[in-house]
Amino acid sequence: MKVRINLMVLCFFLLCPALAQVGEKKDKVSKTTLLKGQFLSRNKSVKTDALIENYIIAGNQRVKIEPPIKGLHLVEAKAGKFVAVVNNKKQEHKTGDFWVIKPGNELFIETDDDAAILQVYTIGGNFLKGNEKIASDVTFRPAEGQYKLLKENAFARESYSIGDPSRPLVKILDINVGPGKKTEPITFTGYAMIQVLSGSGVLIPEGREIKATLGTTLTLDPDKPIVVNNPQDRP
Repeated sequence: MKVRINLMVLCFFLLCPALAQVGEKKDKVSKTTLLKGQFLSRNKSVKTDALIENYIIAGNQRVKIEPPIKGLHLVEAKAGKFVAVVNNKKQEHKTGDFWVIKPGNELFIETDDDAAILQVYTIGGNFLKGNEKIASDVTFRPAEGQYKLLKENAFARESYSIGDPSRPLVKILDINVGPGKKTEPITFTGYAMIQVLSGSGVLIPEGREIKATLGTTLTLDPDKPIVVNNPQDRP
């Protein structure tokens, strides 16, 4: 079972999450909302929105990606080859690529004969207030290295880091749990968005069991424990 953790290291937590998947189809684009909610800072001074959306774009299209929330967008290419256009600059992307769209920039996707699938993580603009320098200097750094033991039966690798390495805005972790294994409780210092990338099993946040399959998405407050149980015969 492979789990991805999108860790908001500035320590925000979620209020009023909406986890039900909501689908929308318009022209040659199909959009599904995987998660929608609000954050409140620990000192309760700032609220901001958070959103995870999945886009399926048909071939031979030029489409503007416009999440309903303005802010910082983290974009992952889930399938296909295509061109992303940001501020009239074109960049080819393929499955597995991950990049950042800074606040105020527009994103267009151009596909050829094949369809493209994107997942867009949006952090509302209020999250960046007081951290404007971080937002303006934000860069995307693919991390390198092997999986390391995080907790018993859980091996993690930092796949991406976004922002200043000494004070990253977001960290993205991939965690593998072996077949027939159950982890010790895992906690994170920042608010986390958790998504199952492969396999199936049980996610147990704060003692509450949730049956998890490919695409299952949930949220976790800072310093709250989660256990991952993989009863299957593969990671």
